[in-house]
Amino acid sequence: MSKSKERNLAIQIAGSCNLSGIDVSSQDIERIEKIISGELSSREIRQRLVHEYKTQNDILVEKK
Repeated sequence: MSKSKERNLAIQIAGSCNLSGIDVSSQDIERIEKIISGELSSREIRQRLVHEYKTQNDILVEKK
């Protein structure tokens, strides 16, 4: 997929999020592009966010 198509998809996703009341930053759009292109793993990002949430909210986190 070309970079321009990845960018357009990321912008469409951001627009849908904004319509739903979810703020999307330019950094978020860049991350979305990287996920679309395969440069970033959405699974790894999700796991990191869940870990950060649990840590910030004093939820028991298993250490590996």
